[in-house]
Amino acid sequence: MSRRHPGKPIPGLHPERVSRIDPAATDRFPNTALRPVMLAVHLAAAGALLAAAAWTPGAHAQAAANEARRFNIPAGTLTSALNRFAEEAGVFLSAPAELTQGRTSPGLSGSFTVEQGFLELVRGQGLQVVRQAHDRYALRQAPAPAAATAASAGESTLPAMWVTASAEPLPWELPEPYAGGQVARGGRVGMLGNKDVMDTPFSQTNYTNKTIQDQQARTLVDVMANEASVIVGTKSGGRNDFWSFRGFPVQTYGASNSLNGLAGMAPLQFASTDFIERVEVLRGPNALLMGTAMTGHGALGGTVGLVTKRAGDEPLTQLTTRYMSDSQFGAHADVGRRFGTNKEFGIRFNGSLDDGDTPVDTQHSKFSTAALNLDYRGERVRVSADFAHQLSKLSPPSSTLTINGVSGVLASLTEVPKAPNNRTPFSPSWAEGSHEITLGMIRSEVDILENVMVYAAIGKQRYKASATDDDLLLLNGS
Repeated sequence: MSRRHPGKPIPGLHPERVSRIDPAATDRFPNTALRPVMLAVHLAAAGALLAAAAWTPGAHAQAAANEARRFNIPAGTLTSALNRFAEEAGVFLSAPAELTQGRTSPGLSGSFTVEQGFLELVRGQGLQVVRQAHDRYALRQAPAPAAATAASAGESTLPAMWVTASAEPLPWELPEPYAGGQVARGGRVGMLGNKDVMDTPFSQTNYTNKTIQDQQARTLVDVMANEASVIVGTKSGGRNDFWSFRGFPVQTYGASNSLNGLAGMAPLQFASTDFIERVEVLRGPNALLMGTAMTGHGALGGTVGLVTKRAGDEPLTQLTTRYMSDSQFGAHADVGRRFGTNKEFGIRFNGSLDDGDTPVDTQHSKFSTAALNLDYRGERVRVSADFAHQLSKLSPPSSTLTINGVSGVLASLTEVPKAPNNRTPFSPSWAEGSHEITLGMIRSEVDILENVMVYAAIGKQRYKASATDDDLLLLNGS
């Protein structure tokens, strides 16, 4: 395939372009002293012609490498087709003989650039023409596809796999729910902030709003019924909220349950779950982490942290109707919106009303809640404000039968006195018991470093209880 260099055809260089020096021409100059000078002139002229012949095709090839030209290469052996195309294109091509031996080419007809022409000539041959420095080209074996290489090596190709990952929750985001969505993977651990349950040296369960909705839990006591460490003592139709935590009695008005991390701000009686997003239960003594609202009760058995709802990135408008035995009907409205260029400002409102007869004969219940949750989330600063008002009325409330004394009374009683109807409350029909709670709190968080945050919270709760009868029937003995 070459004329001057092995494997490299030199285009545009023909023998007739270089004139030989005629010896007879020296007779025209009788002065022999001039012969060396004239010989040098002839040699210089010949050298210039050789340089021009060697330089001109390369410069022309560089200028025309990306220019489409018309070619008409007949079909034949691959060697002849490549050799002719290289000459007509004015480029240098080196090709090992073993790559072209026994191969044919369908030829080439049409307008092509140099690289397009080489590509068409070797198409389907398992070869490729690679451009090198100084507009030279070399014929090479095309690399085998990865799948074919693996198959030839006896390797098997595994089916496609999808790998997904989620980023760590942002500072204002709650820990992700666990599989099933009933509980979360983490929760607030007091002054340590949100922690994964695997990184918390405490026994903790964090119930999500999905649990509240699936179980139609109306108050905190309904959620705490899921806890094996809690014994709920509140009876249906009862006036007060009572339960024990790991054997330690917890009356809500004396516990250190928290609201958004602030101890003592959870509603003191029949805490409504309509505006609650998470119920985080932390078992065991934790007054150092969670704080305590009142002395004398502390948090020996454990504490419950309530997390209020926040407006999500997507607008929310939800209306839920509900029915409870005997004939209590209710409705719950939940509306949330975010505003601002980056949705910095959020507002969420929850309102509910339940009214009707309870399973206890002659008893009527009314329970209403209204809560407004505001928040601002900046790059390093977050501020939230929560306001709630709830009112519960029970008429007549179920009374508690208490027997004081042992001697004399128990000996004279064959059975505990019963009301005319076991489902009828001891209280008279005109009696009424109510709990009215109004609360408000503000919380601010500032990120100092990547892993350091400072926060401050302040809140106030007003609790008012009233009763029109004495719910204790005392049987005293001497």
